[in-house]
Amino acid sequence: MRTVFISVVLILYSLSLWGQSTVYINEISYKDATLSDRGVELAGPANTDVNGWYMEFRNASGSIYQIQTITAQPLIDNESASGKGGIWIPVAGLQQNNDRTIILYDDIGTPKDTISY
Repeated sequence: MRTVFISVVLILYSLSLWGQSTVYINEISYKDATLSDRGVELAGPANTDVNGWYMEFRNASGSIYQIQTITAQPLIDNESASGKGGIWIPVAGLQQNNDRTIILYDDIGTPKDTISY
């Protein structure tokens, strides 16, 4: 009986994660020779408004070297039948040195995703 209970709980938990509607960092481009081609792609549910969301860019010691607020084209487009999409955010100051971290925050300052490269 305990095994059945644990299995049901795990299935329900995994279904809730699968259906989760969240925005996350999907791709970064930091080695492009042209600074204007560097940036971050966010992915998530189509038509999610990320206006006022922001990203902190930290160096190897953890110090913030740049903060970028998302204001241009703040809606995630619809790129698939599943209602998901992405948005490209140009970040000219994105550094290509080792041990960098990007933290994505929503418009009320809640961390949504972190990626290190």
